[in-house]
Amino acid sequence: DFTMSLLTNENVLAMHSNSRHAHQVWRREIGGTEYIFWTAACSEGGQYAAIFNAGETAGRIEIPLSDLEIYGKTECADLWSGEKSSAADVISVSLESHGAKAFYLK
Repeated sequence: DFTMSLLTNENVLAMHSNSRHAHQVWRREIGGTEYIFWTAACSEGGQYAAIFNAGETAGRIEIPLSDLEIYGKTECADLWSGEKSSAADVISVSLESHGAKAFYLK
């Protein structure tokens, strides 16, 4: 059931269908943990962003929205949970080792 919920998540499937110009923004070691930050434009407006923990330990990271050339308050939706929030300057993320989070920003 858990694996099927991952494979059939409508928000993540929409990201795969609607993303354009996908690319890595950066790959950095922060606090001893390696992170990868990715983005893509959404064909229906807005932008996707994902952060990956490529390290061997869990960690917490704050990503400035300016890294995506977004300045000001933005609505942010977690694609896995559907939880919505607003981000003023940063996206704050806690990730397990080899974990990932994906967001829709508008």
